[in-house]
Amino acid sequence: MNIRFGHLNSMEAKFINVRDVRVMVVYRSPSYRLSSEFFLDEFSTLLEELIVCYVQLLIMADFNLHIEDTEMVFALMLSWARLV
Repeated sequence: MNIRFGHLNSMEAKFINVRDVRVMVVYRSPSYRLSSEFFLDEFSTLLEELIVCYVQLLIMADFNLHIEDTEMVFALMLSWARLV
């Protein structure tokens, strides 16, 4: 797999193998200065790279996004993608 995790600017991501499942743990600190939209773009790119590599992928994450605030663009994007 050629994913360069050093290039992630808006989050931290770690992998754990549990039997036949690849587990990705993602953390986005509320103190990250980059915009939430930048985070979603970067997370989307990461998922595009991962989806072709793994059949069984479990993602556990703390995005520190206020998804209940429907005025926010990222909350709408997540609800359209049915991630919440």
